Amino acid sequence: MEITVRLLGALDVTSGGRHLKIPTGKLSIALTSLALYHGRTLPVLDLAEYLWGTELPTAPRATIRSYIKRLRQILDPAQGSGRDGTSLIEGGRGGYALSGTRVAVDATEFRARLGHASELRAAGDTHGESRTLDSALELWRGPLLANVDAPELMMGAVPLLEEERRRALHRRVALSLDGLCGGDPGAYVPRLRQALACDPLQEHFWEQLILALQRCGRSAEALREYERCRRLLSEELGIAPAAGLRQLHQTLLADGADQHAAERGDGDVSPWPTGTGERAALLRSLLAGRRKHVSPHELPAGFQRMLTGHPRATAAGPGPLAPAAPPSKGRREARYTSRRVRTRRYRTSRSADRGPGRA
Repeated sequence: MEITVRLLGALDVTSGGRHLKIPTGKLSIALTSLALYHGRTLPVLDLAEYLWGTELPTAPRATIRSYIKRLRQILDPAQGSGRDGTSLIEGGRGGYALSGTRVAVDATEFRARLGHASELRAAGDTHGESRTLDSALELWRGPLLANVDAPELMMGAVPLLEEERRRALHRRVALSLDGLCGGDPGAYVPRLRQALACDPLQEHFWEQLILALQRCGRSAEALREYERCRRLLSEELGIAPAAGLRQLHQTLLADGADQHAAERGDGDVSPWPTGTGERAALLRSLLAGRRKHVSPHELPAGFQRMLTGHPRATAAGPGPLAPAAPPSKGRREARYTSRRVRTRRYRTSRSADRGPGRA
């Protein structure tokens, strides 16, 4: 009867559908370490580092032997081993290894499926690759080793698995978004959001999430996600989104403006929205990340065309610079800024009239 050790989520050990209880603490860390090195010998010194870090006990080798003995007492009877001198945990003084033939580990299976997906990709079989990537990603049940408190292990072998998962998810979503394997791009929105919840600074996942939402016709959500990404990168790293993300943002804005014009039936009219609420929303998006007060020459290209749709615009020129908005604190601030600009211009003009020598 085969023992199955599952690491891609909470640590779980089963034998013939029956759960085996592994005590929390050092025994769980020891079994997890052996499972991550499934089929290979884990040196005693490396196992000691995963168990204790730099604060080793007085007799680490003896303590490790006691842990291995207790794990064998749990695993071997469930599999029917141990009576003939064989054990599921092989090795001795130099290191220990979890049997690669009599124990199944989901992390090992995950990597095997990724290898098969790479072979299919090299052969040009994108449909087979996508199916294999799906089957690999389905092995994950949640955050890696969610119920194991092992700081040293989390900084060592665990990040490699997490990176492999990120690459697999990125490749699978890319296949869907590129239309190479069919499927609904929206099906991967929950997975992308889950990945970003665990690692919110992964810009390529933000880009794929926004693109997937756009492909599903959820442009408003896509714009909100871009703003979340922009704000996060600015606050956490002090940087702007990458060029690809910024270009995608501009595409979303342009698509929204074109759709608005098409719905109005204005074939030759500027695509910039003319409704007051729409102008205010577009202005906030266009000026995202800029200073609170900007000069006219700093406005995005084409913005003057939007201003010409202001209700107070005349043949002599566009309406006021402040964006129209419903009565609110933002509108009051815009009016106050407008008055400050006019007052400053008036004072500058008066000073010029008086000349440099007049008080």
